[in-house]
Amino acid sequence: MPDAGLWTITGLLVALAQAPQAVPPRAAVPTLTGAYTCRGEIDAQPYMLVLAIEADGDTLRFAWSTTADTEPLTVGLGVREGDVVAVALLHRRSGYLGVALYRVTTPDRLAAQWSMGQGRVSEEQCVRRGRAAA
Repeated sequence: MPDAGLWTITGLLVALAQAPQAVPPRAAVPTLTGAYTCRGEIDAQPYMLVLAIEADGDTLRFAWSTTADTEPLTVGLGVREGDVVAVALLHRRSGYLGVALYRVTTPDRLAAQWSMGQGRVSEEQCVRRGRAAA
């Protein structure tokens, strides 16, 4: 007859294997809503734009303008997964469609790769306005 202690250990191992695993708590994800100053280059020419991000349910609305008080040149709709936001873009004057991929590098900084087509991908760095950047 097998040892009762062996059955007890075997039973505990089976119970542990079948028990639901504890999910570690998700780290707090900083909100992205607010205004940012974004800088990049297009055709080796530097640019600076103001980016406004607003929450809209589970999505984020993006609007890029030359200053905080002007109508947006480009608008977008984004979906966030962790520290990455995928954004569909529309340049309002030309009608060009584009895409952007933003990565949260700190709670007050974003780094992006974006394209409006033409076979080019550009980069942009954004810093939150109105607060000292981390």
